[in-house]
This record gives sequence, C-alpha cells and structure tokens, in this order.
Amino acid sequence: MEQGQSKEITVLQGTLDDANPLSKLRGNALVWSNIFGKVDDFYNAHIDRVSVANKTIDVNYVYGAGFPEPKDININMMPITFYPRCIPAIYKGYSALLNKTQHNLGGREWGHVFYLTIQEGWVPVGQTQRRAGLHIERPGSIYDGGETKQGNMLPSWGMGSMIDDVPKDGIYMASSVADSCKVWPVLITSPEEVADAHGGIEPMRKYLGEGRSLKANELCWITDRTPHEALPIQAPADDPLPTMVYRQFFRLVVGKISVWYSKHNTPNPEGVLPDAPISDEDKFAIT
Repeated sequence: MEQGQSKEITVLQGTLDDANPLSKLRGNALVWSNIFGKVDDFYNAHIDRVSVANKTIDVNYVYGAGFPEPKDININMMPITFYPRCIPAIYKGYSALLNKTQHNLGGREWGHVFYLTIQEGWVPVGQTQRRAGLHIERPGSIYDGGETKQGNMLPSWGMGSMIDDVPKDGIYMASSVADSCKVWPVLITSPEEVADAHGGIEPMRKYLGEGRSLKANELCWITDRTPHEALPIQAPADDPLPTMVYRQFFRLVVGKISVWYSKHNTPNPEGVLPDAPISDEDKFAIT
C-alpha cells in the first residue's frame, strides 16, 4: 500500500487483478457499498463521543514556572511513590510538576506506585520525539513470558475515567514545545477489537473528528483509551531556520498497568518496584 493511500483504495485495486479472488466483485458497486458501510459501522461503534477523554489540568502549569533546566534526562516508566517520596535527586527539578499531578489524585497516592517518563533532547525539525502515528496507550494485547495474551485479560496502561469532573487514574503529560502532540475528545471502546498490539488505531483516523494540539507547558490528563499522536516538530516563529529544536516531555501514569517491561523501562535506583508483573520479553516482538 502506498503511503497515504486508504485501505479501501488498496482493496479495490485488488479487483483489477484477475488472479485475485476480489476481481469477481469488480464493478459490483452495491456489494462494495455494503462492505465499506459495515466497516464504517464497525469503527463508529467503537467510539465513545460522550465520555470525557481528556482535560487540561493547567494551561501553563505551576503558575508559569515552565519546565526545569534540562539535563538530557531520558527515563521511561520509572516506578516512583509520593509517600514515601522515592524520586531520585536528579529528577527533583520536576517536583513542581509532580506536585501538580499529586493535587489531582484525591488522596489515592499513599503507597501507590506511579510510572514516570521524562525525555529531554534535541529533535530534528520535521520529526517526532515520541511515537508517531495515531494510537491509544492501552495495547490490543500484551506480551509476557513468551506468550501473547489477549481477550479476557483486558490489558490496561493507566486506565482513567472522569468522575464528578475529577480525573481518576489515567495519564498526565506535558511538553515544552507547542503543537508537538495532539489529543482527541473521544474514547475507544473495546480497544482489543480495533487496536493493534501496541495500541495503534490509524485506520480509525477518519472517524474520530478533529483533535487539538497541546500548548507548550500545558499539563493534560488523558485515559489509556484516548486517541493521541506525536506531531512533527515545527520551527519556532522567531527562528524559522533551525534544524533542531530542544524538547522536554513529561508523563506520569497513575493508573494500573498490565505489565512492566524490563527491556524498555527504567528501574528506580531508590528500590521502588513496579506494582505489576515484570516481563523480560521484548514488547516490540508483538505484531
């Protein structure tokens, strides 16, 4: 399939190949209309357009304090706790941002394990710092102990719901660069039926409506079923010719996760362990 080409066009091209069984349906517009109509119905049935999918916690968090002085930190899903406060000293510059998320936890932080991601570094203009492509954080399957586990296990990666306008569980994230991440105001229902093993939902893009780009320093709450994507870094207006832009990214997963992957995640030197099964498998081995 050529880049940017829809799957519908790719399927229809199969009707032009006499060796392809689809060629027997060539020219039968009614059949194809019914087929693609059912595809539309299937994807639309997996979109919750009513429930709250994201919420801005602070437009310019911590009263405009912005991100701390960068130190080229690169950690992923490090388990931390607030009480006792087991956050290594090198990451204490993010304490104000962590405090802001803590204020939204409703007292559930005692003894709870959270997962901290910080990525600081130069990003080429036109490229993404984080994972590209439309996706949710909840995987369509999880890989553990050499087995792919799906279906009744209902994998989770932070969960999240809005109760009386207060976020419960979910994921908090922020970026120092405007327009480098986009979120959508919908939830994906039964994601194990429509998301790939890593949460990819690119075929659903045309059904989701308009998303919105996050501002610089905007602290946003999402669920693990909220569609989002990293956007290519743009040149700043005051310097339109740079080849690189420095970006700081913060994420705190406060809800339960199904598996903590030791090959991809960062252990806490203070000894805090994940509150989830630990897998030594390569999660990218899932297809």
